[in-house]
Amino acid sequence: IDGFIAQRRENALYWLDELKKFDEYFILPKTTQGGTHVWHHFPLTVRPEAPFNRNQIMDFLEKNGIETRPISSGNITEQPAMEHVEIRKVGPLSNAKLILRNSFEWGNHQLIGEKERSYVSDIIKTFISKF
Repeated sequence: IDGFIAQRRENALYWLDELKKFDEYFILPKTTQGGTHVWHHFPLTVRPEAPFNRNQIMDFLEKNGIETRPISSGNITEQPAMEHVEIRKVGPLSNAKLILRNSFEWGNHQLIGEKERSYVSDIIKTFISKF
C-alpha cells in the first residue's frame, strides 16, 4: 500500500506543478501542513472570473478520455435531500457554493504513471490555449 500512496502523491505533485502556471483560471488544492494526503482524486476549482466554466472543461476532458466528476458535497444546504430538513446555517456559505458550482475532480490511482499524468496535463493545456 505504501507504493500505491507514493505513486498517487507523485502524480498529485506533478499536476500541482504543471497547473500552477494557470492560477488565473484555477484554484489548486492545498494540503494541511503536516497532513498525509493520499490523493484518491485530484480536485480542481475553476475561478469564477475564468473565461470558461466547470462544465466546459469537464466536457473537454471527457471527450478526450479523461473521466471527471463534479464535487457535489460542497454545500449540503443545496442538496435535494435537505429540502425538508430544518438546518441552521451561519453566513452565506460562499466557499461551499464555490465548490458546489466550480469544482471537479479526476481519478488518481497507482497505475497512473508519467505517460498518463502528462496526457491529463497536455489536454488541460490544449483546452486553456483556446482562451
